[in-house]
Amino acid sequence: MKNIIEDELLSSTVIKNPDALDFDYIPEEIIHRDEQQRFLAQMFKPLLSNVAQNAVLKGPVGSGKTLIAKKFCKSISNIARKQGKTIEYVHINCRKRSTDAMVLLGVLNYFDPRFPDRGFSVQEMQQVLKKQLTKRNAQLLLVLDEADALLKKSGSNLIYDFTRFSDESSR
Repeated sequence: MKNIIEDELLSSTVIKNPDALDFDYIPEEIIHRDEQQRFLAQMFKPLLSNVAQNAVLKGPVGSGKTLIAKKFCKSISNIARKQGKTIEYVHINCRKRSTDAMVLLGVLNYFDPRFPDRGFSVQEMQQVLKKQLTKRNAQLLLVLDEADALLKKSGSNLIYDFTRFSDESSR
């Protein structure tokens, strides 16, 4: 007697690489985006010398902004590691974390998954983040995906604070 379910589950499929269907999948090569990747590399080259950089990726839904950001950030983090430097890459979806506190909590959870989700102000969380980066001798490469959701709900304070994040660290 055949087990129909087992036969189907273990049979071959027309999908060559099921990993490619995963939301977080990043292909080795991104076609038709060389110009954008080159532009980001030129723009963020100073980051390898500890000079802060900011960028906004704009484009229609489905144009590859998130994919380009993920691919670039993973690449620059790996290149920095080869040079003995640490760039910590954190990707936050601001539609899922639509307040300043939730964004910061997401960033801090990257460094410490047990960081408490209550009891700290936004300013206190920023100070904890600075201490984490100093302790690791690292720079933060933060992608705020869907940042318009954060701007609509919380305004631009946190984004401004992040653009000025390294101001006090040189003192």
